[in-house]
Amino acid sequence: MKTDSPTVSKAIKRMSKPYGEESNQPLLAMDQFKLIMSKLSKIDTLTAQLEEALARITELETQLAVRASNAQTINNNAGTAASKYAKVAPTPTTQQPIVETYASKLASPTKYYKPGPKPVKFYKPGPRPIPVERAQRLFTTPSETSGYQFLYLSKKGRVPVGEVRRSLTALGLNNSRILDIHHPAKNVCALLVHNDYAPIATTLFSEKGIKLLNTFNPCDPSTLHDPTHASKSNEERLQLANAIQKQRCIRITQRARPHLQNTLAYFFMKTAVFTKEEWTAPRQPTQTATDANHIFFLDDDDKDDPMDVPSSETIPSNEAELSP
Repeated sequence: MKTDSPTVSKAIKRMSKPYGEESNQPLLAMDQFKLIMSKLSKIDTLTAQLEEALARITELETQLAVRASNAQTINNNAGTAASKYAKVAPTPTTQQPIVETYASKLASPTKYYKPGPKPVKFYKPGPRPIPVERAQRLFTTPSETSGYQFLYLSKKGRVPVGEVRRSLTALGLNNSRILDIHHPAKNVCALLVHNDYAPIATTLFSEKGIKLLNTFNPCDPSTLHDPTHASKSNEERLQLANAIQKQRCIRITQRARPHLQNTLAYFFMKTAVFTKEEWTAPRQPTQTATDANHIFFLDDDDKDDPMDVPSSETIPSNEAELSP
């Protein structure tokens, strides 16, 4: 048989091959055949279960319909047997007041409980890291200019200390080196600094056009503006100004940071601003057993301790000083 189509001719050639030349490989492997048979058995099982479930559903629906019809019939019979002239006692409409107790509130928390804001966890900050400059000063030998001094500035009005410190920060000063700020007189602001930081602060003030009051003396009688002291003599006013400055320095030392209190007290005692008795009187009125070995509670007869501070004499200049 001859055909013009090449596709048909190829198919005829394949069909004309002898039987022995065909491939002996099976159409499906044994594993595939077992898998197909297992799936078919599962399908038969699921089909049988589905038919049983449908039969059970039909049976339950029939029972439900029968019960509903029986209930309707009973209700109709009861309505016809009742007399239309029978008097039925009215049901009370007033309700007893419901007493709410703590137990009832707990029994229905969804009715009474309203979730509020989450409690705020108070964050307790830890100790601040020590600045590098302060750590360097701690491990250096005391400078020859060890000590403190006051820098006096003119000021228009009396403002809070916080505002003064913010202004100093704006001018470029380091607030940690400003140990105290107070107002010794009208329109005068005093800054307590270390002698090593005084030149730096003076340079910053001069760069910003701020002049220091180098001639100001807080012990001058002219700083007293109270009219009650106007009639006193110049000597009395001078003593009063010195007493005020003494109490001012004691308060400055008391409110200083703990690691600076002893150093400031040592400096003011050395410069004869106040004595040992005047320093200890407002702080420690009575000596306790725990304070027996304190630097400012040592007896004058104890000559072995080099840190003993005499009460009436000036402190020798060769004693070691603590720098901030």
